[in-house]
Amino acid sequence: MTAKKKSSEDDVVQERCYSVEIYVQAYNKRGEDYRRHLIDLRDHAYEGSVERAEREATFRRAVELFSPVVHEVLAEFNAVMFASTGSIEWRRVQSDGDGGLVTLWLLSWPMQQAARARKRGQRSQDSELRPPVLIETSEVSIDPIIVRALLPNDDTFGGLHGHLAGGYHTPNSLWPLNVVTCEDAERQAIMIWAIAEGELHRCTYDMAHAPTKLLPFID
Repeated sequence: MTAKKKSSEDDVVQERCYSVEIYVQAYNKRGEDYRRHLIDLRDHAYEGSVERAEREATFRRAVELFSPVVHEVLAEFNAVMFASTGSIEWRRVQSDGDGGLVTLWLLSWPMQQAARARKRGQRSQDSELRPPVLIETSEVSIDPIIVRALLPNDDTFGGLHGHLAGGYHTPNSLWPLNVVTCEDAERQAIMIWAIAEGELHRCTYDMAHAPTKLLPFID
């Protein structure tokens, strides 16, 4: 009887594990993004655009299609994580100061704004904590959640075509921004949520102490 009971419990666990298939719809089309991203690399183009001015125009169109999706996902993230106490800001496409283009979506909330960095006055590019991304974030504060779309200059890694990232990036924290239709834009939602979670984890790492004070539902 004991063995039979255990088998039944295993069946339930197995059923629950396999239920993740219902989520496949959220990412089973991501292959299309990488197919087009690699075609870009093969053709040295961005969705068929070759010249820099054309690629910048492609990037700007992608951002316009993509921005409503970012707002929707960050609004949901705000509701789930911060009890809707946060606010979303979009900083439209602008120069990155180095010949490229960048646009930022920021999700800030009162508990993050009150937080203090855990290595006060000791941040640098060479330290374990990077300096704030935003000019207005002081050395003793922490940045909000940042979702970033970027098209660096042509001499910089990733400068051929658009990418998505958080506040900072490495080659394994950049995602394709191959968006020319609303359907393309909607397909990025799962990546926006992942970036936001990564940024929230960065916020906890940046804090001086008591990182549980970042979430309103933790005493």
